[in-house]
Amino acid sequence: EDHPFVPRGQDDSRSPCPALNTLANHGYLPRSGRNIRPRVLIKALQEGYNLTYPLAAFLTYGGFILLGQFAEVSLQDFCRHGRVEHNASLIHEDTKPGDEYAPNVTQPQYMKALEADSADGEHLTAFDVAKARVRREAESKDMDALHAEVARGEMALVLGIFGGAEEKVPLQTVRHW
Repeated sequence: EDHPFVPRGQDDSRSPCPALNTLANHGYLPRSGRNIRPRVLIKALQEGYNLTYPLAAFLTYGGFILLGQFAEVSLQDFCRHGRVEHNASLIHEDTKPGDEYAPNVTQPQYMKALEADSADGEHLTAFDVAKARVRREAESKDMDALHAEVARGEMALVLGIFGGAEEKVPLQTVRHW
């Protein structure tokens, strides 16, 4: 109730990360997606996703370091290819050679492929996510060790945040998110 959904405005900054975009759309981060300081992002991760302070701080400062920005960021900054953003996303196209910024628009065909990786057609499990990661990394063929680890961590967070005790994320939740 304190954080109603408000869709992004035409001039709002957004990232390729649905977790960060959701925090902005619900006002945990500035709705504009701009001028985000580390302490603001840490607090948003704690309040929005119930992360512990150490994990929220690690993700925040790690992201700022990878971006090479230390005072503040905009969500669009997370689109800079090869920093935090990486190819072989489960829901976005790879960055075209020579482009500095990655696409941040979800591709329906990628979402359908992710849904097809679900063994039961209703949830994503760790096995399903591993299958999806292997598929996308093989399709992309452009993933270094650091970004492969980032990609695995992204999905581990999704399983931990939305998957409950069984770490099974309903596909409906993934679609909506």
